[in-house]
Amino acid sequence: MPVKSEYSFDPADILEHLPGGVLVYRANKENEEILFASKEVIDIFECADFDEFLTHVNGTFKGFVHPEDYERAEEIIWSHIHSSEHHLDYLVYRIITKSGTIKEIDDFGRLVHHPEYGDLFFVFIHDMMHKYEVLYNAITTPQPQETL
Repeated sequence: MPVKSEYSFDPADILEHLPGGVLVYRANKENEEILFASKEVIDIFECADFDEFLTHVNGTFKGFVHPEDYERAEEIIWSHIHSSEHHLDYLVYRIITKSGTIKEIDDFGRLVHHPEYGDLFFVFIHDMMHKYEVLYNAITTPQPQETL
């Protein structure tokens, strides 16, 4: 059960302001249907909305990953899932945006069983170039000195 303070947040507000995207898809090798993509994921693909995003990726995780990276990605995901007691995976692969730009994606996922939808992957996604820019700025920006 989630722990929350006296303040209440709408889950949509939380998803909109996370520093990365959230993707949910079926963990069935025959049907990796995408069920949810946050606005950040849609923006990474340069799509206007969820419907345009689904059309671009053919509604599946297979269409999400660059065709040359898909088999390797699947192998790594399932290898990590089977070797992790928490059903976690991590990998980097490429995507092709709507405009044809190739981007590297940082993917940190978890396999869960949902009573209504079956086995699902919940994935936190970053555009690697954007992540590098943020990290670079963080380490090159002078930090205020703490006083004791």
